[in-house]
Amino acid sequence: MGAVPPFSLWPNVKLVVDPKLLEENEEIAFNAGRLDTSMLLNSADYRRIAAPLLAIISAD
Repeated sequence: MGAVPPFSLWPNVKLVVDPKLLEENEEIAFNAGRLDTSMLLNSADYRRIAAPLLAIISAD
């Protein structure tokens, strides 16, 4: 509860990622479903695997 999953497993739910996240970080950390455990994923691999819609959703 309260988590935002890093992948969309449902075709009717589109995953949206700000391109700055992928451009400014070589790796991205995700909560692994536990408060004491996270996983790191290479940003390029994440983009390839998750295939998110890239949209600017943050402000400077």
